[in-house]
This record gives sequence, C-alpha cells and structure tokens, in this order.
Amino acid sequence: EGGGAAGGGSRRSSPSSAELPDEFYCSITMEVMSDPVLAADGFSYERAAIQDWLDKGNRTSPKTGAVLGNEQLLPNLSLRSLIQDRIHGPARS
Repeated sequence: EGGGAAGGGSRRSSPSSAELPDEFYCSITMEVMSDPVLAADGFSYERAAIQDWLDKGNRTSPKTGAVLGNEQLLPNLSLRSLIQDRIHGPARS
C-alpha cells in the first residue's frame, strides 16, 4: 500500500522473461528481482518485499513458514548479477 521499491513497481516483460529461472523471481512479489537479498531461511527475496514482510511483524519465512533465526538481510550480489546479465546482457569492461 505504499508504492513499493524505487525504480520498479510496474511489470516489465522482456523477450526472454519466459526463459528466466524460477530463482530470479521473488516468492513474495512473484516478479523478477532487481535488489535480491538473502534472508535467514537461505532464500532470496526482493529487498523491499521482505523488509515490508518483517516490518509488519512477521518472523517466519514467507517460503517455508519456519521461524527465521534473525532479521538480517544480506545482498545477494551473485544473483543480482545473474539476473542483470540475463535481462540486459553481460556488462562490458
């Protein structure tokens, strides 16, 4: 109810979206993640979605229902790079 993550509330379909692995999608928003973070349950979620989940007082995994050991969210840089490479192509250096 507050708008969502900056830079991406709308669904964008890319030509390859049908080919994307399930791991690229947040199990809360069901959309491709742009800022994936790793939660205590070992699963990755879109940062804004899992933070909202925690802010609402939830202390269980959205994926498994098990109690989360902590509320720490770690950036999943590897997954973010994989998603960006698949959608936008590899970065050139």
